[in-house]
Amino acid sequence: MIISFPHIKACAIILVCSILSLIIAYVLNTENAFLSSVFSNIFAGLFTGFIICLISSIKQISITKMRETKAWLEKVNGLIKDYHDAYASVRKIHFDRFDGDETLYEQIYDCGCRANWVNDEIIQSSFSRILPFSSIRMCKRKFGYDPHVLSDSFAVLHEKLKMIDVDCPSSKDILHYFDDVNTILHKLSSSMHDEIRSLDIRLSEIQRTIV
Repeated sequence: MIISFPHIKACAIILVCSILSLIIAYVLNTENAFLSSVFSNIFAGLFTGFIICLISSIKQISITKMRETKAWLEKVNGLIKDYHDAYASVRKIHFDRFDGDETLYEQIYDCGCRANWVNDEIIQSSFSRILPFSSIRMCKRKFGYDPHVLSDSFAVLHEKLKMIDVDCPSSKDILHYFDDVNTILHKLSSSMHDEIRSLDIRLSEIQRTIV
């Protein structure tokens, strides 16, 4: 993806031309001082252009990486929001004991699945060849979130929700099942939101520069 940038291709062409100019200037140094001087000046100009193009390329690559990171963070934050919306619906349900209602069971179980989708997305994104970063490493470093370690918390929730029709817990007990996951995802969402705002500021600043 980076090699396909036009800035990188331009850098390569300018670099090749500048090297050729330098070689020609060196070869003509003893035979024709004037032409050697001309090609030396051409080399100096091309090399200056190469440096400017290289700086511009680094800027464009940085912008692309920040945009890709922001888009991914917004995607994960969207999954967390979907979970919170589903959890809010579950909180509105009140009953003394679960009575085996299939529709109700599916609603509660779906809420737990949405929580797990967040963790799955972070793990699966680490295999993406498009993203310019490792999702797992970034979450560990920036957010203190280790999806492999926290998979246990999501697995515990999953097992508890599978047993609802057997244990027949109260609505209050079911809400308690989500306590750990709620804390984890709320903290992650807050951290990601702060990082998105930081990226917006950095993108705004870098796009103001001329080069």
